[in-house]
Amino acid sequence: ILGHCLGGQLISKALGEAVSKNPEAEIGWHDCYRTKPKIENGWLDGIKDPFTMFHWHYESFSVPVDAEPLFYSVHCKNQAYSYGNNVLAMQCHVEMTLPLISDWINSWKDDLTIESASQQSYTQISEDLERKVSELNLVASSLYTRWVSTLTI
Repeated sequence: ILGHCLGGQLISKALGEAVSKNPEAEIGWHDCYRTKPKIENGWLDGIKDPFTMFHWHYESFSVPVDAEPLFYSVHCKNQAYSYGNNVLAMQCHVEMTLPLISDWINSWKDDLTIESASQQSYTQISEDLERKVSELNLVASSLYTRWVSTLTI
């Protein structure tokens, strides 16, 4: 099972945990940090620390007791966790592409009117977009490769 943002929240709910309002909205490009310097389960192999992820959320999930917290950001303490060998729940949006980000920032411009440390403007999100998405896609490839390696037929 793999969940991004709402999907990660639904995994937490299914495992008996809470989803609640995050202390602040987190929108735009923000660095994430490993929860532990060396996570032994392979999820973050080959990913530098810190690494930049794309975010667009107002809520966040609690991490289940038996889960392995993977990374966090300054604005959201629970960005991702693994549960067992093949469940990955993420609050951030590692799945983003250039067309998706362009669609989101044009469709939801009203979410981009408040500029703060945790909320970026349209211009900030758009700046150097191709490079940022390219780096994000490398992180996505690493995470998805690890996840796919656990699947069996």
